[in-house]
Amino acid sequence: MPRQPKKALDYFPKDVNYYDDDRIADLLDEFGPIGQTIYDVILCIVYKNGYYLELPLDKLARMVVRYIGNRWIKSKDVVLQVIHYCAEIGLFDIDLLRQN
Repeated sequence: MPRQPKKALDYFPKDVNYYDDDRIADLLDEFGPIGQTIYDVILCIVYKNGYYLELPLDKLARMVVRYIGNRWIKSKDVVLQVIHYCAEIGLFDIDLLRQN
C-alpha cells in the first residue's frame, strides 16, 4: 500500500540571492528587519499547512506576534501593515489575501 501524500512541507529552500530580490529590498526599506522577519514567519506558517493558508488576518497577525514575541512587535497592527505591504509589492497574492 503506498504512503499517503503529505499535505504540508517540512522544509522549503531559500535562494542564496534572496536579498537581491527588489521586493525584499523594498520590504526591508519600508519596515527594516522586523518586516522581513514577519514575512519569513508567515511563510513558515503557510508552508507548515500546505501551499496556502485560509485564516482571518487578525488571527494570523496574533500568531506572528506570538512567534516573534511582543518584545519586538508591540501591536498586531504592525503585522497587518507588513502583510498588506507584502501584497502590494507582490510577495503575497492580493486576490487570495482578500479572501483570507
